[in-house]
Amino acid sequence: MTKKKLNELAKRLKEVSLTSRQFTLDKIEASKLNMIEKGTPNAGYLKTIIFALGVTEEANVVRTGAGKNYVGEINIPKDFLVTGVKRCTVVEGTGADAGRYFVTKENGITVTSYEAPAAVDAAGLWAIFTVNVKVDSLSPESNEYLCVNLSELIDIYTAGNGIEIVGNVVSVKIDSSNANGLGTTASGLKLALATRSAAGAQSAAGKAQEEDIASDLTLMTTAEIISWFGYDPTKTTTAGTPEKALADNFAAAGFDDSLTDEA
Repeated sequence: MTKKKLNELAKRLKEVSLTSRQFTLDKIEASKLNMIEKGTPNAGYLKTIIFALGVTEEANVVRTGAGKNYVGEINIPKDFLVTGVKRCTVVEGTGADAGRYFVTKENGITVTSYEAPAAVDAAGLWAIFTVNVKVDSLSPESNEYLCVNLSELIDIYTAGNGIEIVGNVVSVKIDSSNANGLGTTASGLKLALATRSAAGAQSAAGKAQEEDIASDLTLMTTAEIISWFGYDPTKTTTAGTPEKALADNFAAAGFDDSLTDEA
């Protein structure tokens, strides 16, 4: 390009009010806007993000004076952050404290009594959640409480007649003074058979008497029946036989069964 043409180009640039500038790599880097997470967030916030020009480390941020590269920062609030939960036993106050409620146990451990949060409106078992909140950038950090009445979520059962509750186990209760062999097993209720020494389906005395009677009984043989009664139980009751005569006598006496059935 000739010197004449260069002069014409410079003249044209001036006419359109453009000024040529020379940028170096250092100047370009210095103009970059970076986000830097602050090591320790501002009080009451979850995180603090710093905006600065040309630097990527918090230690190199210059907030005021010569070389200032600090642009600003953003605070990220920790709204509704649950910081703790306790299972609390709550009792109602007495005397001058009537109508107020106090925590006496936390997670089953007795503590120095203190007034429960305002949301607690009845005695019983409560779950109290501590929620850390910050309404806006101007308000201080504070705690709020979410209270759930666990007593309203639980049905409490008490033992009635014949029922026993130990811990979480419900069982049938047996009166051992007059059980007469009745007991409980994993399969259910069970009535034991009686013995001479222990009651069961009958008393021990009744069982002993039954066994004694059985031991005294002796079955008669066919020959003894013929000898005693003149009756052979092995024969049919045909007309003109002793068996027929005996059967007729039984029928006249009001017995329903025949000798044949007895045989």
